[in-house]
Formats: sequence, structure tokens, C-alpha cells
Amino acid sequence: MFSFKRPILYVRIHPDMLSVRDVRKGKSVSEPPLMAISGGIKCEGSNFQGGAKFSGSNPKVLAIGNEAKAMVVQQDLRIVNPFSHPRTPLSDFTVAEMLIKGFIQKLSGRNLSIIAPTMVLQLAVELEGGITQIESRALKALGTGVGAKWCCGWIGPDLTDEQLIAWRFPSNGRVI
Repeated sequence: MFSFKRPILYVRIHPDMLSVRDVRKGKSVSEPPLMAISGGIKCEGSNFQGGAKFSGSNPKVLAIGNEAKAMVVQQDLRIVNPFSHPRTPLSDFTVAEMLIKGFIQKLSGRNLSIIAPTMVLQLAVELEGGITQIESRALKALGTGVGAKWCCGWIGPDLTDEQLIAWRFPSNGRVI
């Protein structure tokens, strides 16, 4: 089912931290899930809110992660967190895709790219009532949207590299 050479990416999603790990290489990137965007957005509301509203000219991504957090004092830009919403774990699908792609690029370096990985996306938040079918499908679509050949969602404790390589998930969680 999976190629032994295909990269395995483990993505932990939390409103305060986004972590992307290349399991086979042992490299990871963990930073706040923030994106600084300028041009073509309505700057309504306060910073660190999800839901950038694109309009007018083409929006430009200025920075992601810690670099975006450092830009919060600048005007004419918006800092967006697509995983921060009071009712759902994913508030802006387009920004979430761009953000995860940016983290994968940080992980792989400027000259390299991780092509068609196997991806496990973990929601590292407790959702009242659990995850809905819509949220589960959105999570899988997010993985394939960033270029995963195959992806699944995981609800449960953090996974080790050994569990991911062997594709053996603990019984006290759930693959979605």
C-alpha cells in the first residue's frame, strides 16, 4: 500500500502550534500556525483571527510561523490563524493549505521539495462532542490538497516515528 521510499509526514494541528515532521529523516518544524498576508484583503477584526477575506488585488503571503508573528506590529497586513475558531478546528481551508505547504517547504529546505508524501494529520485539540464527518473529510482534503499521495486523520495520543513507519496506531485513538 505504501512505498518504502515515500516520505511520511506527521502533521500535528493545534491553534497555538503547527508541527510538521518528516518521520523517515527525523526532521521537524514547529511554529505558531500564523500567516502574514498583505494586498487584496479586508483588514476587519483583530489580528490572530482566522478567515482572511480576499478581495481586490492579489493577496501576497509575506511570512509564516514565527516570522509572521514578528510582523504583527506592521500595518496593511493581516495575521491569520486558520486553526483558531471557537466552533471548528479549521476556520480557513485555503490559508490552512498554504500554511502547511509553507511548513513543508521550511522542512525540506529551499532547494528541495517533498513529493507525494504519505501524511497523517492529527488534531491535537479536544473537541466537544468529537470530530464531525465534515471535519474529518476536510482534514483528509487538506492533506491531499497540500500534495499527499495518501493521507488520514488521527484522533488520539501523539504518535512515535516507529508507530508511523510500521503503520501501527495505538488502540486508545482513532484513524479517521
